[in-house]
Amino acid sequence: MPRIGFVLYHPRKGKEDELVSMIQTHFPFLRREGFITERKVVGMKAKDGSIMVVFEWMTSDAIDEASTHSGIQKLWTQVSKISDFGKPGTVKELHQVFPDFEALTIE
Repeated sequence: MPRIGFVLYHPRKGKEDELVSMIQTHFPFLRREGFITERKVVGMKAKDGSIMVVFEWMTSDAIDEASTHSGIQKLWTQVSKISDFGKPGTVKELHQVFPDFEALTIE
């Protein structure tokens, strides 16, 4: 059964555009490898500059399988050079009843 996933990135200073470009290539890769569904990936930017991406995993097993996939580990290594990963619950907007974000085009 498909599962909804969130990823929160905290881009390093001056690396936001590079990070977005990188993210735009990562999700098609995840799809080609069979980890995520055809559902459109949604990107958004918080007021603090954090970037959150929402997508659909193919299955709950795909989450664990992706974490051991050598190609995906390489992608995460690339991202970690220009960004830190964070917990979505730390985004201030998510503490509002009706949060809103700047829309980012991922696909």
